[in-house]
Amino acid sequence: MSLRTKLAAMTAIVSTCLVMAAAPSHALTLQADFVRTDMGDSVTIKNNGTSENVFAGQLYLNIYGGTGYTQLEYQYDTYCVDLAHTISPGSQFLVNPQSTSTGLNMGGQIAYLYDKYALGLYGSSYVLATNDQVAGLQIAIWNLLDDSSYTLATSSGNFQLTTTGAMATDAQTYLTDASTHSDYAMWLSEVSGGQSQLAPNCGPFNGAAVPEAGTMTMFGSAICASGLFGFRIRKASRRA
Repeated sequence: MSLRTKLAAMTAIVSTCLVMAAAPSHALTLQADFVRTDMGDSVTIKNNGTSENVFAGQLYLNIYGGTGYTQLEYQYDTYCVDLAHTISPGSQFLVNPQSTSTGLNMGGQIAYLYDKYALGLYGSSYVLATNDQVAGLQIAIWNLLDDSSYTLATSSGNFQLTTTGAMATDAQTYLTDASTHSDYAMWLSEVSGGQSQLAPNCGPFNGAAVPEAGTMTMFGSAICASGLFGFRIRKASRRA
């Protein structure tokens, strides 16, 4: 296939997906299976005053689509957006996919960090290559979610990080970046005793709860949906 033909095919796919992204919202309930932890590390935090040792990093989930989807199983590296609930490998629960703009605290800034650093959109060559970097991204997400702050909390606030080191430095770098940006991603809100997660606006979620979005976000969604962008990159996994 010539380069001209390939470019024409890519343009057609992206145009189709841009139309999908503008589709009306509709409610879905999907099943999430927590398979294992991926990159990241154990950290000590304070969650509303209670000291907890938790995993901060990527969770590898299988998501099963509902009626009307020809492909039933999708695999994602997700990030936790829910410090009120816990899950363990083997957990199965139902989720309601929604846009991060529909009620997730600091959803725009959280989505921006996920899109840029976890997925590598915006033409960024930045790749999360170490456990500290991945843990730092999760910590930054929790800090935004629970404290609505661009300064990493270590001694006060609903969320506090008590672990020190490179991951704390990375977390503050992400928080500073998020302070001037906003975007959209998919919020998998738990509905049956699971844990809410952050996922790409791809696969079974296209058109599920998509607000009016910027061109870059929709382009990223189109790339994910078309398979031209590898949002699921297998790494050497670390089981819980």
